[in-house]
Amino acid sequence: MHTPVLLTEVIKWLQVQPDEKYIDATVGEGGHSKAILELGGLVLGIDRDKNQIKSFFNNLTGFKNRITLKQGNFSDIDKIAKDAKFEKVSGVLFDLGVSMGQLRGTIPGLSYQNESDLLDMRLDDASDETASDILNQYDKKNLYQIIAGYGEELKASVIIDEIFQIRIKNKIKTVGDLNRVLKKIGGGEKTQRRVFQALRIAVNHEFDNLSSALIKAIKLIKPGGRILVISFHSNEDRIVKQFINKNRLKQLHKKLIVANRLAYSFERSARLRVFTNSSI
Repeated sequence: MHTPVLLTEVIKWLQVQPDEKYIDATVGEGGHSKAILELGGLVLGIDRDKNQIKSFFNNLTGFKNRITLKQGNFSDIDKIAKDAKFEKVSGVLFDLGVSMGQLRGTIPGLSYQNESDLLDMRLDDASDETASDILNQYDKKNLYQIIAGYGEELKASVIIDEIFQIRIKNKIKTVGDLNRVLKKIGGGEKTQRRVFQALRIAVNHEFDNLSSALIKAIKLIKPGGRILVISFHSNEDRIVKQFINKNRLKQLHKKLIVANRLAYSFERSARLRVFTNSSI
């Protein structure tokens, strides 16, 4: 099991108490949930990827009577929690990154290194639209909103012009197809990372889901309960910061908590915010 980024910091700020309830809204490979269980907490684990849920449960030993696992979108966290009788919880954790397993190929198209993969990127079956559909069907304005807006890629206009030149004759279907576009315009690994991340965010409606989930999560925690959000994108972090300020919630640390330099390259952008439902 991969040790998730900022695990030590998450456990420190979550302040797990025995027999208290915690929601891990993004189970992934289960590193955070397992740590909460080991400290005596009760866990409701949610993930969009049914394979992640199945794999974690099958490999979990000794705590299966203390955890409830549900496949679903955390934008429905209120309904999932109600069905699982997990209301009035002590903490909710959102880790907005993708897992090592997903990057290695369990979700086709997430990694720019798996060139034969189809450009799918869907974390569940809720959407019929893939990354390939976006690249081959969207107009220039909407593609720019994704690549420049979500990906913060400075070469967005050049990339989009090249996409339109290529898709006239051949659809962009695989990771390799997109990589060749990015290579042709002189984009390096940072450009690859930004474009692939932007497409994943668009396919899975991640920003909208986060905004919806935060509104519902704050209603689930007990007075003084804590919400922790690990983000990997400046727009994600901005959504969280604006939510805290708009609702006059209390952030429990003065400085932004960030990953150390020893983290995996795709995890070094991780930043953690911790806040409670107590007013400022």
